[in-house]
Amino acid sequence: MHAVFVNTFYAHNLSGASFAVDRRLQLFLRHKIETTIISADYYLTNRYYFHYHFPELSQHFLDLHDILTGNIERDEVDAWLQFYEENSAFYSFDTNKKIATAQNGVYLRWHNYDDDRLMSVHHYSKSNKLLRSDEYDWRGYLAVRVYYAAKPNGDQSYVVSREHLNPDGQTVLTYHFTSDSQIRRIDWKNSAGQTKYFNQKNDLLVAALKYYSMLIGDEVLMILDLFHSDTIAKLQSLNTLDSLCLIVQLHNIQVKNTPEGSPTRIGYSYPVLNSEKYSGLIVLTEHQRQDVLALADPDRVFTIAENWYDEHDVATHDAINWSDKEDGLVIISARYDKTKQIDHAIKAVITAHERTPNIHLEIWGGGNDNVQKELQQIIDTHKANEYIKLMGITDNQHMKYRFAQAQLHVLVSKNEGLPMVFFEAQLGKTPSISYDIDYGPSEIITNRVNGDLIAANDITYLSSRMIELFQNSGTLEHYSENSSQTLIKFCEEAIWQKWENLIKQVFR
Repeated sequence: MHAVFVNTFYAHNLSGASFAVDRRLQLFLRHKIETTIISADYYLTNRYYFHYHFPELSQHFLDLHDILTGNIERDEVDAWLQFYEENSAFYSFDTNKKIATAQNGVYLRWHNYDDDRLMSVHHYSKSNKLLRSDEYDWRGYLAVRVYYAAKPNGDQSYVVSREHLNPDGQTVLTYHFTSDSQIRRIDWKNSAGQTKYFNQKNDLLVAALKYYSMLIGDEVLMILDLFHSDTIAKLQSLNTLDSLCLIVQLHNIQVKNTPEGSPTRIGYSYPVLNSEKYSGLIVLTEHQRQDVLALADPDRVFTIAENWYDEHDVATHDAINWSDKEDGLVIISARYDKTKQIDHAIKAVITAHERTPNIHLEIWGGGNDNVQKELQQIIDTHKANEYIKLMGITDNQHMKYRFAQAQLHVLVSKNEGLPMVFFEAQLGKTPSISYDIDYGPSEIITNRVNGDLIAANDITYLSSRMIELFQNSGTLEHYSENSSQTLIKFCEEAIWQKWENLIKQVFR
């Protein structure tokens, strides 16, 4: 059997869901199941950011377009060296400004990946019009050519077509766009030399995944880690293929354009209401399962947590001493997003700090710039910069280190799935205080045993409870020691047993 996880895309600020997909990948590989992660949305940086976050697992990553263009296996080459050798005789290079200019006035500008590999080269006319962009895969070869045309008003240019190249440098996949950036048509010349036409990305995604399943030539367990109901609905046709079982992972309740104060809408409406079209749906908690069972076939709903702990995790956990933690450190790891309600924690810490001056808050994450500005404004207004800091984005290993240093973790979201940050906090022997929301906190936190569950949106009590906890640190230390029970509940053997049961059931 070969497992395929279809994810959206990869970026510097990675979602908890993508970290969860990585943990699943590691689990499957540890249990000798060949596994591939496929990114469905085209971003030139997908491969780079996957490697950035998970360097040991790069060989298990494919972009959808690698499949369509025959670039599944490519050796790494030095794109810059080839680019320079081909153009240095015709252009004068200024490497500081990243510009190369020809005698007739036309010029090139280039950009690099964060590790300095060549990423893209933009071709300009002498009148400064952008004509073409050459995009280089992180492995070092020319992968895409993008062509531009002037919009009808003549003021701006737009992408008229995007050509994806095969290993021979031939165009085998072309996206055609309208002047308002909508897809007009997609042409794909398959390995048999036949050209197929598509009007939507979802139709192309279906064709690519069918083709890749054929290349595998074995039973395929395909798990969709996607969030848009229309895409999930289109992909249900894959479940009719012989030897392929299609599973939808319900990461959380997705809020899309929901007005403030109105009920939360579920973003997975199609698979939940049409569960018979899939081999299974995976929920993260028993609470979520009960809600889904009101609408879905009970035999197709599986409860499997996103994360798990192995022997190394247990050893890391047991080596942490409460006395080594940073006195008064409170930590948040979350996107800058309205649904995370980080302002609640900031306001609570500002109040608590008046009574317990050792309390200081680190907020790790990135995301919406406007939300970040609003959070910083609250901090500035209350002159709290000395003890509340927006730390930005860091890598996973450093985040684990700071979790292990903290004495308290805070989660104040409107809704969640089964937050990865709880697993990281428990691994670091760091208690959590969390709003008791759907879904996840009550799955990890037993109230007044290894953390606190409090009523959602009660900032006043959140602040007063922080004061109580830090004025009686013995309670926090007691919570910390009880985190060992979480590592037992979510041990590798227990989680893998659930996966084995799912695999046996869907392939029976």
